[in-house]
Amino acid sequence: HPHDLAAAAPRDRDAQVAPLVGCTALAVDRCELRDRDRVDRVRRIQEHRERVVADDVLDRVVPRRARLRDLIAQRSLTRGQLKLASGGESNIFFDMKTTLLDPEGASLTGDLILDMLGAEEMDAIGGLVLGACPVVTAVCVKSAERGRPIPGFYVRKEPKGRGTNKLIEGNLEPGWRVVVVEDVTTEGNSA
Repeated sequence: HPHDLAAAAPRDRDAQVAPLVGCTALAVDRCELRDRDRVDRVRRIQEHRERVVADDVLDRVVPRRARLRDLIAQRSLTRGQLKLASGGESNIFFDMKTTLLDPEGASLTGDLILDMLGAEEMDAIGGLVLGACPVVTAVCVKSAERGRPIPGFYVRKEPKGRGTNKLIEGNLEPGWRVVVVEDVTTEGNSA
């Protein structure tokens, strides 16, 4: 009887326990191995599922990045000796406005920036007029579609001199945490 197990000798106890767990006395060790195999198999299945989820995320992100890179190469890349806003010169120039003002390019840009920002805590996204305007707008629209609306703002180099005469247009409150974007960066000094 199972209640007599405590008083039984170790070998006798194995013989009495084995039938209770579906094993013969000689197969107790094999049952334990099968249990370990089951645990290992469950662990491998869980690891596989995690890899599948990670691969699914990459499959969704990487093709979008590749497509945006193709659009940029087709629409925004210029080669030749060009003078930059910083005063420097370059033989490669990306005029991102042609990609950012394309419906597909704007959509991809907004999605990928939000993917990169992840769960970053922020209250708004903005940047300098004119370069940041399409980037900010794309991110604002895509953030609303995802159910996490992020307001935007633009910073003028100087007030317009008419209308509200604001230096900052849009949604920005003192103390807010912001992400600053722009369409082109050479030295990172403008924003």
